[in-house]
Amino acid sequence: AEAAFNSALGRPLETPVNLTAAGAAPEFTLKLATCLAAAAENRPELRSLAATTQAAQTQLEIARAGKKPTVAVSADYNRKVATAFGGDYDWNTTLSVQLPVLDGKLTRAQTEEASATVAQLAESREQLLQGIALQVKSAYLSADQSFRRIATATKTIEQAQEAHRIARVRYENGMGTNIEVTDAELALTQAKTNEARALYDYYSAL
Repeated sequence: AEAAFNSALGRPLETPVNLTAAGAAPEFTLKLATCLAAAAENRPELRSLAATTQAAQTQLEIARAGKKPTVAVSADYNRKVATAFGGDYDWNTTLSVQLPVLDGKLTRAQTEEASATVAQLAESREQLLQGIALQVKSAYLSADQSFRRIATATKTIEQAQEAHRIARVRYENGMGTNIEVTDAELALTQAKTNEARALYDYYSAL
């Protein structure tokens, strides 16, 4: 376990690990709506999909522009040797207007394809939001359940400690057997293990 922990931290496997007792678990005060809103705002998958959707919408606008007329203006300025028929320079200005009439339905096909892409991305976003909401709700319920287990496990430890104390007193006074003490120790160890597992699950869910 120590080697796996060091590996996860990217340091030499033989690095000493000093454990400290876990403090009291923080109160579980989160609201599900707050968690869902935070996920919808910060999840990188949604940000990536939003950028892709913006690019698709831009592509749709470009495709729709294929039906609109195009206006172009150009101007040229030329210097030349002056003659009796003209000066040493002249201007040439051109205004052109292109109106698409027949394009083999290319613009329509490109527009429909771009529209389908935007619609598909919108559906993907809804599916992604639903998946993220499921993950958040699952973690939320797990955290809530684990926090309740911590309180139950703590109460069980108190009861197991008292049962262990009574078993030892009975054994020391010749009224009980060593098996009773061993069983009480096992029950106490199991109760502490359950508390540790509940703490682990709680922090993981948070």
